[in-house]
Amino acid sequence: LTYIDEVSARELIEQPIWNHDKNCSRYHPDAVNLIIELTACSPFYIMILCSELVKFARQRKRLPIQASDVEALVQRMICNESSISRKDFDNLISCGESRLDIIDKDDSIRVLKDIAVKSRHLGGYYNMSAIDVFDPFKVKTIIDELLRRGVLERHKNSANKVKIKVGLFNRWLINHE
Repeated sequence: LTYIDEVSARELIEQPIWNHDKNCSRYHPDAVNLIIELTACSPFYIMILCSELVKFARQRKRLPIQASDVEALVQRMICNESSISRKDFDNLISCGESRLDIIDKDDSIRVLKDIAVKSRHLGGYYNMSAIDVFDPFKVKTIIDELLRRGVLERHKNSANKVKIKVGLFNRWLINHE
């Protein structure tokens, strides 16, 4: 899993539909910020979300795209299996090579779902020691692998707190499984 820097992510979001006649973005700045938060600067998730946003904006016949448009679309996407499904998050659930995976996909999902559900009112971060879906050693092994692969990130001021980087995946987990 790779992430790009924020400047490159902003370009990837805005440039494909830049209004050259008016030399301006077709996105409101708050919408771009929200897309960055939801995708964690992952080009894969930026492309999925922005592709759907362009279709959504055409249906609504309203520009620039607002943060409220992003929120409405994300809600629709995570509630409708035809838009985004578990397979779209396989790269976050496992490393992609079953022979290289050190954690079971279902175990990974259980830990990630626990983090997503229990942290939704805590700013996204959750105390690793409070994850009780498995014994502490197994939880630590899973967390360490998810941190190594960039699926989770540690809190800047508390090494024991983690969150799911890709906000879209976090929201999807809360509504599925």
